[in-house]
Amino acid sequence: MKSCTTFSERQGTRIWKLIFWINLSIAISYVGLGIIAARQDLLWRADFTAYYTGAMLVRDGHGSDLYNLELQARYQQMFLHGNSFQDGVLPFNYPPYFALFLFPLAYFPLRTAFLLWTITQICALGYIIYILWLRTSSWDSMIRWLFLGILLAFPPLMRTILQGTSSILTLLCLFLIHEALLSNQPRSGGVWFALGTFRPQAMVPIGLFILWQRHWKLAIAAISAGATLVLLTTLTLGVSVWQEFISSVWRSGELFDRFGVYPAAMYNLKGTLALCCRNLDPILITRLSSIGFLTSIVGISWLWRISDAINTPIWNLKLAIGLTVGMLFGLHLNPHDGLLLIFPLFLFVSYLHSRKPQLRTEMTVISGFPLVILITEHILTDSLPIRSPVLIMMGLLIWMGLRLRYERKILAR
Repeated sequence: MKSCTTFSERQGTRIWKLIFWINLSIAISYVGLGIIAARQDLLWRADFTAYYTGAMLVRDGHGSDLYNLELQARYQQMFLHGNSFQDGVLPFNYPPYFALFLFPLAYFPLRTAFLLWTITQICALGYIIYILWLRTSSWDSMIRWLFLGILLAFPPLMRTILQGTSSILTLLCLFLIHEALLSNQPRSGGVWFALGTFRPQAMVPIGLFILWQRHWKLAIAAISAGATLVLLTTLTLGVSVWQEFISSVWRSGELFDRFGVYPAAMYNLKGTLALCCRNLDPILITRLSSIGFLTSIVGISWLWRISDAINTPIWNLKLAIGLTVGMLFGLHLNPHDGLLLIFPLFLFVSYLHSRKPQLRTEMTVISGFPLVILITEHILTDSLPIRSPVLIMMGLLIWMGLRLRYERKILAR
């Protein structure tokens, strides 16, 4: 019997090593794709072009007209040297203080600015890996390496780097808010929350968690840091920029297959409706996704209504569930934003590890996520009626829901 168990463990270890090397190979291939894209001058099509446009407008004193599409189009025609997007412009529709943060890059040519931004992203990724390495010190070494392999091989990470988006920085903010909660450092947590609002939709779920779990000091610190950002932006760019920003957000929320907004590619309810129900009126899809978003806020609030001790298994589990729900029903979740799933996934694996340190079956399943997404999104393109990351999030929610039910049964005894 003992020999059979030993043989089974050896086989499991071989499988884990194989999965790890597959994920590492995928991660290395991303480097090659980046080099090829740079050599073929394809990186101008990236979201970073919109960032660069906003930075240039601020540099040249056009901050009050930051969301003027005609002005943005003229600037892009100027620095893209004949290249152009399908609709003539890829709009900058991020908070105005993000353009202030980026404007030093506008003093460099586009390719150099993109390189500097990529280096910043890679440094942020390195810091995330450092945090994970510290937080997983009690894990079995193979589980630890497997999770790092998942992060590096996760296809949204490739999209984030190639498109020059800020998803890695947003993910870092989520981890640093979590670190602030664990170490009882509300001031730093508030600062990171304010900085995370560069992508406002990503901060809504964690903001609800902070409020419902009554982390008042962190909430006050976040409001203070946010107010400082607003004040500096207003003093620099003027009051009217906020009205223009709100109009820009409202406009982009109603766009459908225009100006860089392609709902069918999104990893959320809106994307699923757009992909599965192509004959539905876009306005109806937008309204249904808005209803789903509001319903999810009610559901998350109900889940988090009772405060739990920080960093306990059920605290990690409930936070993971709420954040996954927030992603699935969020109003805007492009493929590169799927990288944010790494954070609730880390919380869930932390929960599982606290209940059963040897996670052979569980980690075998979870470690396969990058390969599944890569195959379905890049090989079986548009052949499935639903995006595989959406299926993964739905599967995770069912799995986590069953575990929460089990935890409540234990507490009820």
